[in-house]
Amino acid sequence: MGKGKLVASSSRFGFELMGKINSQLEAIACELFEMAGISNKIENITSVKRGGNNQIFLVTGDDRKLILKKYFQNPEDHRNRLNIEFEFLKIAGLRAPGEVPKAYSKSNSQLAALYEYISGDVLAHVSEVTESYVRQAGQFIAKLNTGENFTEIADLSSASEACFSIDQHIQTIDDRLGELQRSRLAQPDDAEFNQTLTQICDCWRNIKSALLQQFQQDPSLDLSLALTVDQRVLSPSDFGFHNVLIRPDARLAFIDFEYAGWDDPAKLVGDFFAQVAIPVDLKYFDLFVSAAFKHRLDYESICARSSALLPLYKIKWCCIVLNIYLPKHLARRKFANPGMNVLEIKRQQLLKAKQLLEEAIL
Repeated sequence: MGKGKLVASSSRFGFELMGKINSQLEAIACELFEMAGISNKIENITSVKRGGNNQIFLVTGDDRKLILKKYFQNPEDHRNRLNIEFEFLKIAGLRAPGEVPKAYSKSNSQLAALYEYISGDVLAHVSEVTESYVRQAGQFIAKLNTGENFTEIADLSSASEACFSIDQHIQTIDDRLGELQRSRLAQPDDAEFNQTLTQICDCWRNIKSALLQQFQQDPSLDLSLALTVDQRVLSPSDFGFHNVLIRPDARLAFIDFEYAGWDDPAKLVGDFFAQVAIPVDLKYFDLFVSAAFKHRLDYESICARSSALLPLYKIKWCCIVLNIYLPKHLARRKFANPGMNVLEIKRQQLLKAKQLLEEAIL
């Protein structure tokens, strides 16, 4: 089955030379191939350099390429990322065919799945974001949430950190900041981290106060009132151009759905514009929201709710980029990249948090 062969590398896709094929990986690949009814001979297994959560490999053989994904599972995290992504891809493949990888097979015992390999480039810089790409991203969301047989997705679980009321949005930030503040005990000598966290907390108090005042001025708005089922949206959750491949014909393919599920449309919008890997300029706000939700009866409400919550999501992403300071998140990053330089990653993440904080203050 190809044992002993050297694995080729390709800088274009960020592949990494592994040396001889790992026998454990080959066994997992063979199991997944058999489950999918694929008879290809395995020639190479190549590590793919992308993502900070899981291990991803390119499996080649008989002129065919497939993706093998091994999922990290933390005992403190009860979400089954493997099943969430696999089930979401089956639904997305029906509603937006050709825009997501096909899901072939999965093994819960191995915490691994086999997916279609999609040839495409990644966006390397914010300057590469275009109106066409933003429109395609919005249209993908629209396709996920329109069409017949909607009952087929009604049983999907809520997205990771789903929020259905304003109170829940606020509580999510409070919880994240509380966790980071508790982590200070483990790194009391990291002055830069502690100073940055103090600044984030101060900024959050101001944003939260202004948000509460804004909603309390309108007696018709109830901070604890949850969105109805019809007002929720099927969301990829960690949605942005960091999880996109650009095909040669400029069509987008969307990947990485382990956080997917039902959510508030405003949270999807907030994450899309606040994520830090490939930031999206707010000049595209109307274009994206229109492409994604113009077909909905509550479109105007989604626009207003999304706009009001945008500052909150800048603070949320300040917290997310500082996850490296939390042991459970550090363990996940090390699983995906065992050779990572922790001190350098912390330095980079602090710079990102400071930039987001500046944007939140403006």
